[in-house]
Amino acid sequence: MGFFDSYGVNADDVSEDPFNIPKNTYNVQVSKSDITNFNKEDGPQFFQVEFTITSGEHAGKSASDAFRMVPYSASDREDYATLNARTLSNYKRLLLKLGVKAENVNAFDPRNPDHRAKLVGIKGTATMFTQSNGFNAVRDFERPVTATTVESAPAAPVEETSVPDQAAMDSLLENF
Repeated sequence: MGFFDSYGVNADDVSEDPFNIPKNTYNVQVSKSDITNFNKEDGPQFFQVEFTITSGEHAGKSASDAFRMVPYSASDREDYATLNARTLSNYKRLLLKLGVKAENVNAFDPRNPDHRAKLVGIKGTATMFTQSNGFNAVRDFERPVTATTVESAPAAPVEETSVPDQAAMDSLLENF
C-alpha cells in the first residue's frame, strides 16, 4: 500500500499546488476583514477583505481584495491620481456589493473593528482564479448566491441555504 492509497486517492488526481483555484464562479463567504501591511514593517496599510470558497472540491481556498489606506501622492508614483481613482471606485463597488447601503458608504470606516466585523460571514458568489503571479484573485462578488458555470471550468453547486439573512443585511451599519 502506497502513501496515496492510505489517503484513498490516486497521485494523478492530486494538484501539486494546493492553493490553485481554477477560474470559475464559486459560492463564497467573507472570512476575514482586517487591516494589514502584508508583513512589511514600514509598508502602507491596506484594508483587506478575504473571500473563502464554501463548497465543492475547492472549499477552503481563498482570495482577497485589498485597498491601500493612504492615497498615493506625486512623490510615490507618476500615475498616482489614476491609481487613487481606481482604488476608490473598487472600494465603493465592493461595499455596495457586500450590502452596505449607498447612504452608509461614506460612514463605513475600515479602521473601526466593529465595522469590519459586520462584513464577516456575508455570503454570495464570486469569480475566483489563480493569477499568473501565483496569487489568487477574486472578482465580481454578488449576493445572493447564484453560482453559474464559467466555460471550461466545473460548475459550482449552489447552496440553497447560503442566501444572506435579509434582516442582518438591513442592519448593516444601522446605528449611524
